[in-house]
Amino acid sequence: MRRKKRQKSTFIFLIIGIYIVILGTGVALFSENLNIWGTASSNQYICSDQLNVIPTLIDPVNNRYIGGGLPPRTIVENETLNENELTIVYRGLHKNSPANTVTSIYFEINNKHLYSMIDGEAMVTYSSQNNNLYNVEPILEFVNVGISKKTRVTIKFMTRLNNLKDEVNARVKITYTVNDCAKNFYFNIILLPLV
Repeated sequence: MRRKKRQKSTFIFLIIGIYIVILGTGVALFSENLNIWGTASSNQYICSDQLNVIPTLIDPVNNRYIGGGLPPRTIVENETLNENELTIVYRGLHKNSPANTVTSIYFEINNKHLYSMIDGEAMVTYSSQNNNLYNVEPILEFVNVGISKKTRVTIKFMTRLNNLKDEVNARVKITYTVNDCAKNFYFNIILLPLV
């Protein structure tokens, strides 16, 4: 009787083993690899406050981004681009300069976002409180800028070197909405006294 039970249980284990081998072989024979080539995206847009633009080199030989005139009796000391901030520094050459002379400078920014830049505005966020750098007025060429398109930013201002003893400056904030996020680019004007 024990022998019969042992044969029965061996037979059942043998059938189960053969079934597993046949099932594994069938799955192996009828499976194929599926390769997907491309880039996965979560479609999320990270909202940072930095406007992703690249200013155009107006004068590639001298590495200048800013075009236009000079304030009377000044020179450009330097011009720097630091991520989303462009700065121009003027130095006075003479202690007296004509008053009420308007200087107009400009630079161009290229939209490098994957979305259009809309509802653009430019405003003066800081200006030294004196009569040496005044009436700063930023003007945007386009309030809406498409993908890979550019716009010109014009800054008009007045300077007076009379009694200029310390550095004076003005800061302009350029804001566009990109995919429901407000993003900024900054432009600084610095006027230095005579050495």
